[in-house]
Amino acid sequence: MGFQTPSWLAPLAAVGNVEVALLLLDIPAKSARVMALDALMRIDLGEVADKLPEELSGGQGQRVAMARAIATAPRLVLADEPTGQLDHPTAQHLFDVLLAALAGTGTALVVATHDQAIAERMRATWNIQYGVLETLPVMENVVSAASTEIGTGREAEQTGTPQGVVRK
Repeated sequence: MGFQTPSWLAPLAAVGNVEVALLLLDIPAKSARVMALDALMRIDLGEVADKLPEELSGGQGQRVAMARAIATAPRLVLADEPTGQLDHPTAQHLFDVLLAALAGTGTALVVATHDQAIAERMRATWNIQYGVLETLPVMENVVSAASTEIGTGREAEQTGTPQGVVRK
């Protein structure tokens, strides 16, 4: 999951904050370190691997949180306002690298956002107005694709990575 504000373990460098998610899955330490560094590289953050949280910019912090979210090769990434604290160019860049990092992995992406520019980049959208979810006809296709992908993984190559956004 990616949240509006990253939750850090302050004494750990960026790579350690990504690595901890892998260690909690009982991945051996050496493998976890390599996988954490790979996730940081996929999010264009290899250069900050050894920096502590207070040494990172807001945009870098958001990208480290996304690296942690994708490091475990999840089937689904839920991102709550992943660009909410960023200026428009930085938000677009973060979203660019996130989509590039997920391309071809079969990971479904669901984003909750107020950012119209981010919402427009998703394949499907659902709106929440006054606490009521407005469904759109395309929703059935996205749910079907996500179900197929999560079922075996092989069909994801044919259907692409399901993406959806819930606008708050």
